[in-house]
Amino acid sequence: MTDSLSPWMAAYLIGIAESFGAKYYDAPRHERPKKVQIVEFLTYPMDEQETAIWGRVSDKKHLVVVKFSADAVKDFNQCSSTRFTQNKGALIKISKFKPLFSKYPIGKDRMSTASAMCLDCQHVSLLGAASEPTFGKPTDVHQNSEIQAWSRGLAKDGGAGNILKERKEERDIEPASVKPLSQMAPPTPVIPIVAKVVERPRVQDVDWNSYAKQWKAFEAFMGPDGVVPALSRDEEKPVSKLTQGSSLHPRSDSVVEGSRSSPQMSKKGASEKQVSSQEGLRTSSQSLTAPTPAQRTKPINSHTPDQPFSSLPSLDETQVSPTRRIDMSRKVPRPVSPEPAREIIGPARVLVANSDIASQPTQLSQGMPETVVPWMKTSEILDILRSTTRHRLHNSEHT
Repeated sequence: MTDSLSPWMAAYLIGIAESFGAKYYDAPRHERPKKVQIVEFLTYPMDEQETAIWGRVSDKKHLVVVKFSADAVKDFNQCSSTRFTQNKGALIKISKFKPLFSKYPIGKDRMSTASAMCLDCQHVSLLGAASEPTFGKPTDVHQNSEIQAWSRGLAKDGGAGNILKERKEERDIEPASVKPLSQMAPPTPVIPIVAKVVERPRVQDVDWNSYAKQWKAFEAFMGPDGVVPALSRDEEKPVSKLTQGSSLHPRSDSVVEGSRSSPQMSKKGASEKQVSSQEGLRTSSQSLTAPTPAQRTKPINSHTPDQPFSSLPSLDETQVSPTRRIDMSRKVPRPVSPEPAREIIGPARVLVANSDIASQPTQLSQGMPETVVPWMKTSEILDILRSTTRHRLHNSEHT
């Protein structure tokens, strides 16, 4: 029989205190039956009257005072062959009970000095025989610190009876306590994620040096709005044929080839270009007047290609001025083809030895059209002719 009892009274009272606090009387009655042992009766009815009876019961761990109502005693007496007060030490089941904070009787016409937490029971039934010894070593339920604090709070005025209710609310607000490392579960192993490398085609680096070399010949002619500027005084070059139109593309090709050739090839090319320029100038002079035998030049020796020619610049010595590359998608437009040379109007002039062309009238400049060489002025062409003539006369005197 002792194994059939299990402690429950302290947990029940603490649950009521945490839920209702000082308003314990609002708690509903507990309908499910609970097992207890009758330890003693505190009151007995007189003249077999069915009145409320006070007693003390145990759950094998705690003792609590119970008030059995008159209806509970009446129902028990009707269902049992013995009277209720004759079942001291018997195992019973109580139900329809709730907390009760009041004074209780401790003898004939005597009451307890202070109120205590009791149970108000409205139904009781018999389970075992009477006169059984007390199971376990139960103690008063008020020896529990929480129930004792609750009872003291209820004995005071104000809200002191809510002490256990407030403690529970504080525990709910506080964060959950951290478990010790020994109780914590081991961390789950981390599975590395293998990322797939996406191979993309590599963009080849642009060789800007080779790109700049390809456009180096055109940088000299680049200008705003597609205008082809005229050559400066430092970039003037003699043209092989003055009386015939020619495009700018052969000149650009020669500049590129001259920049890529070796020094020996550049010197050889310079001599060949100088010969062609002199032949062009001689042809232009013959178209104007017939030269005298003294004015005819002798062929240049092949072993003196490095002989300087006055102040006339050579073709391979011309350097394109460095300009900042402009990022634009347009290309240099093709230059306008020069118009054919016009017929020179005026009397013919015969050039003799030791004569200065500067002393003669400038009818040549008047008859020379401006469009013979579109990128050179007539005065510049005359300067070239004068310097060439002086150079030839100088060579003829020394030979």
